[in-house]
Amino acid sequence: MPKVELNLEDDELKELLLGDRDKAMQSIMAKILDEILKSEATEQIKAKAYERSDERTNSRNGYRVRQLTTRVGSLELHVPKLRHGNFSTQLFKRYQRSEQAFDLALMEMVIQGVSTRKVAEITKKLCGTTFSKSTVSALCNNLDDQVLDFNRRPLTQKYAFVYADAILFKVHRGHVVTSNSLL
Repeated sequence: MPKVELNLEDDELKELLLGDRDKAMQSIMAKILDEILKSEATEQIKAKAYERSDERTNSRNGYRVRQLTTRVGSLELHVPKLRHGNFSTQLFKRYQRSEQAFDLALMEMVIQGVSTRKVAEITKKLCGTTFSKSTVSALCNNLDDQVLDFNRRPLTQKYAFVYADAILFKVHRGHVVTSNSLL
């Protein structure tokens, strides 16, 4: 792992100690991750920015902005671009796993009957960032194909037991109230 140096401005340090700690932590975390990305790019290129070297294998070509949702909130990172080929980093792999787990948790909430509006409220409280109802719905659309595949699979084995789940509803028929099951 490359060595990273971080310099904090006086106002950032003051904000961290006396002000809005969450905002300050987001800012510091974004700076740290940006520095790690720059160091990894230097390591891959084998030369610092603007450095002339015989070992240089590539050159920088600006950066692209990428949003990364973490425990401290949504971070705006500057991912280096290279003139030839792609910049690769191990940094995002860790967060992709946690992001996939987060997506699965969102889908599970919807499966358990939590409304998409409430899911957005929960994510705002937990992560400090909101996900729109359409984003939650789009995530859950990924489940539709899996559910259809499960429902359409062939039942080729012999089964000793079949379990059916039903919901009981009170139904008015004439002047009599009865319990009827809905599968």
